[in-house]
Amino acid sequence: MRTVSRLLVELREELAGTIIILLFASSFPYLATAQATVSLTVTSKLSDNSLFTGMWTELRDSNGTLVGTGWTIITYSVISGQTYHIVAADYNQYIFDHWDDGSTNRFHTFSITEATSLTAYYRLAFVRLTVISKFTSENSLTGVNTELRDSSNNLVSSGPTPIEYTVTAGRTYALTAFDTENNVFDHWDTGATGSSITITLSSDTTHTAYYRSSDVSISYALEKTYSGFVAADPLTSSLTREQLSQSSYWTFGGSAFSQSPNAPNDYFEDSNGLHIGVQSIGGKWAGLYAVTRDTTAFLFHATITTPYSNTDDGWYNVGLYVQDSINRLTYVSCYATVGPSGSIHWAVGQAKGNSTTATWWQNLWSDTSPNQPSTRECTLITNGRNYMTVYMDGQLVFSSKALKLDMRSPFVIFLETQTSSTSNLLYGVFRDYYVSLDESIKVTRSPLSGSARIVDPNTGKVLATGVLVKDKTTSINIAQAHFPLTARIQVYDNSNNLVASEIFSTWGGDIFSLSKL
Repeated sequence: MRTVSRLLVELREELAGTIIILLFASSFPYLATAQATVSLTVTSKLSDNSLFTGMWTELRDSNGTLVGTGWTIITYSVISGQTYHIVAADYNQYIFDHWDDGSTNRFHTFSITEATSLTAYYRLAFVRLTVISKFTSENSLTGVNTELRDSSNNLVSSGPTPIEYTVTAGRTYALTAFDTENNVFDHWDTGATGSSITITLSSDTTHTAYYRSSDVSISYALEKTYSGFVAADPLTSSLTREQLSQSSYWTFGGSAFSQSPNAPNDYFEDSNGLHIGVQSIGGKWAGLYAVTRDTTAFLFHATITTPYSNTDDGWYNVGLYVQDSINRLTYVSCYATVGPSGSIHWAVGQAKGNSTTATWWQNLWSDTSPNQPSTRECTLITNGRNYMTVYMDGQLVFSSKALKLDMRSPFVIFLETQTSSTSNLLYGVFRDYYVSLDESIKVTRSPLSGSARIVDPNTGKVLATGVLVKDKTTSINIAQAHFPLTARIQVYDNSNNLVASEIFSTWGGDIFSLSKL
């Protein structure tokens, strides 16, 4: 049996040991608390965000000591809060590009406190260019000599088709296909008709060179027999109001002059365009316009700018108007409208009226989305009866063949600014005005059947096509183009052999004839 004194001794010994342990632990905290670890997962992908595994990685601590290595996808265990360095290696044609945080340094330094994923993105350093050849009939053709040159015109490689070249991704090369003894180069699969094309590749690509037999040669001539050009004015000369008032093409007028007193107005021309400005008196709508002579044309174009996105009071619009010339306010238009709300809206509409006012109005198309551009290019085509098509910036926004327009040709064209705002003289700005007879070019009474293509001579891009019927006239719509359009017109027979090819400066309404050489 332990005495009280013995118990006190044992208690002192236990307490002393506890104190020693506590003091020891306070000097070396890692013995008292285990360090937390978290997971780091490293993934690799290609630049198109597709998963791409098997890329070598190395992980080191802040002292450079190797922690681990492995191929993606790999998960490392790291100590929370400490700094590490990871490196992603290249492999063959796959080159490190960036980490998912945007860093382009393959040596990535990081510190994490929770489970984390890192993604290394790779790009192809080299891609394969395969060149094959065919007849225009799509029958196979081999043994055509080709060559590839870099941007400094140094020969990279050459050889007969089919051939595979290895090129650096993102660099520009010139690829050339040569004629053979019995075959003549016709075009590339891109539509380009030149035997040399410029290419920049980001992935494996195949290009086809098309050939025709050398005994099938260009045997027809194209000739422009009628021009669709009517009028054009860039509207960018330096002309005062007085000089413009003496123009033989434009006449200036509007309701600004019929009000008493006349509404404030101004017009002049500089390098930015024709400026037409007007200001309301008492909130009554006032307009000022430049109007053309009568025309029987169907296609009208102008670039329209509103310098304002809002008005202090009232409303303001600026637009291109095509109107009945028989003293009636019956017209179609494309225009911009601006009000105190602080936004620009573009629209297309039609109106009918008498000799003094429009009595009926219909909106045909409008864009009320926010942040509208202040400048747009409008091409308006109409026959005045039932048909109207409108392009904005080369994009089709409206087309109908079932309208009741009630407009009688010839037409007159107005460039007009109108406003009910009394606070300021508000200007509309116009430039790049032109008129052509029609929206199509025609190949008249072709002596053969086949097809015709309108091709960009610089890029080889096919802009429009048409089917030729022997002894008939073929129309090819090019309304979306900006005139004059410099284009190569190619004619193919019904065996798809190129029989005519000429470059022209074209307008809608041009007529071409095809004759045998």
